[in-house]
Amino acid sequence: TTPEQLQCRTVCGQGAVRCVRFNADGNYCLTGGADKSLKLWNPAKSLLLRSYLGHGQEVLAVACACDNANLASGGEDKMVAYWDTASGTAVRKYRSHLARVGALDFSPDATLLASSVGHFLTCPTLLASGSVDCTVRLWDLRSKAQAPVQLLTDARDSVTAVAVHSWRIYTASLDGRLRCYDARKGAVAEGLWFEICFVKKYICAIWCTCRPHKDRCSFLRQSGS
Repeated sequence: TTPEQLQCRTVCGQGAVRCVRFNADGNYCLTGGADKSLKLWNPAKSLLLRSYLGHGQEVLAVACACDNANLASGGEDKMVAYWDTASGTAVRKYRSHLARVGALDFSPDATLLASSVGHFLTCPTLLASGSVDCTVRLWDLRSKAQAPVQLLTDARDSVTAVAVHSWRIYTASLDGRLRCYDARKGAVAEGLWFEICFVKKYICAIWCTCRPHKDRCSFLRQSGS
């Protein structure tokens, strides 16, 4: 089967589908909709497995933990919800953001805040959420506290994407920058800086790294095609 061929089609019944994401092993997928719901599917069979209800407005972001035991969702209602996959109940609801939440990612390991060792452990303990309020908030899933354990405020416009890898947290923002944070320090990683700019008809991505003895600036140009 080539990537261009449609393998299945599912009517989700959620109004506008705002986000979709596969689970860790790729056998199931999550969809978030304008009807305020998060749904878990077997896409190969177009089979709805479970619905998760609790948001007050549209669901804009979804994520699945690496062990598939938990899910997360973020929405127009400024809330981040942390779900038990099997029961469909919301384990926690975080309401710290000041605007809609459109980006989520789990940490892939259990030692993110203390060490970069053990990347392949299967017990995620951290959830990162990005928002239109220009912040990224880090939530300790082992704690019942409603306040984030770290608040990243360097973005000057809406945060549109977050990705967690080992002890690094990557964020993208409408201010044109991709930032890399050291989660152990809660600060932008020293010597790593990105910026994206637009020039006429082309998208010009400028990637600069300023490490000792390894100064480098890469320029990539992509045409309209």
